[in-house]
Amino acid sequence: MTRISLGGGLLAAGAALAYCGAAQAQETGGSSKRFTVAAHATAEYDSNLAGGDNQVAAIRNVTPEDVTYTAGVSAGFQLPSSRETFFINGSADFNRHQRNHNLDSQNLALAGGASAHAGPCVAGVVGSFSRAETAPVELLIAVTKNIAQNTTGTLSVTCTAGHFVTSVSATGAKTTNDAPGLIDTSQRSIAASAGYGTETLGALSVTTHYSESSFSQPPIPGQPSPSPPKQYGVGLSYARKIGLRLSGTAAVSFVQIDSAGQSSHGVDANVALAYRISQRTGLSLTYARGVAASQTIDAILQRTETLDLNGNYNLNRRISLHATIEGGRTNFEGGIPSPLLVRENRYLSETAGASLAIGRNIAVTLEAGHSSRTADLTQFNFSSNHVTLGISSTF
Repeated sequence: MTRISLGGGLLAAGAALAYCGAAQAQETGGSSKRFTVAAHATAEYDSNLAGGDNQVAAIRNVTPEDVTYTAGVSAGFQLPSSRETFFINGSADFNRHQRNHNLDSQNLALAGGASAHAGPCVAGVVGSFSRAETAPVELLIAVTKNIAQNTTGTLSVTCTAGHFVTSVSATGAKTTNDAPGLIDTSQRSIAASAGYGTETLGALSVTTHYSESSFSQPPIPGQPSPSPPKQYGVGLSYARKIGLRLSGTAAVSFVQIDSAGQSSHGVDANVALAYRISQRTGLSLTYARGVAASQTIDAILQRTETLDLNGNYNLNRRISLHATIEGGRTNFEGGIPSPLLVRENRYLSETAGASLAIGRNIAVTLEAGHSSRTADLTQFNFSSNHVTLGISSTF
């Protein structure tokens, strides 16, 4: 399932959360420890790792049925104070396959940021870098392997005066891909919001954003690059905590998209809800809808919509149960349709599992699930079952 950065709607929801005092907890990981280290190892069986039918598996030179072994470590450091905050997090994973050694990879991620108060305002900077293999089931072209690098940086200023809050942020992002048929993209965006909030009413903001994307090479081979896709949007965001059980954010933006000399209209949306049914049971739901520059040749834009539902139940202090349903769809627009490239696809995954805490710092997890995709090219339709056994430890 392809996931994209959803621009203005997500920034709007973030501004509302900042007013409610949650942004700092998210940036610093929500932990009181200054330094944390964790390690994990998993073994995952997948009945169809190729992400398509036998023809796609043959083109990719991938044996569909395989076991993937993963070992990794992560570390984080944060230095909160009454006026300033600094954090840095990093992780490294090593993936090895029992049959498909051509899919072995090393995945790296690093994120850091800082914030400081100046009178009624808070200024912050956040940056991140990741280098990871794209899972075959997420590739909508018949290539074996792709290594994607993502770099993002954001500057923001939020000012509060009584119940009023204003925020401005600027973001730059770049994605590079090393597989044929995929192209590199860059995005620059700026967002602003102004709102009013109280503990009783929550936080309501008016938002606006502008973003511009560019391609490192023509997305349509043999033709000059089109004008960079641009988005202009205006919308509303709302965040509120209702009692001790329900909290959430919602943001919607009406956008105009200018791409390759043509204009269209659309709606970006982001919703995040968390509901604590009881002390043992909790539910969360997230929904996102947006538009981004396509990273696949012969297309200019991709429209993505995702919906995730998660539930957890603590049987006791050591045993917990969890279940997740994830669904989404992606449509590619513009360019020249090719009979070899997917233009529309839908994805659905259901996973359930259990975790067992051993002592204070070790946990063992067992999960089982099913995934499927339906695409306009039937070769990319697939169905798979997977089982994962993992162990993790914090220090």
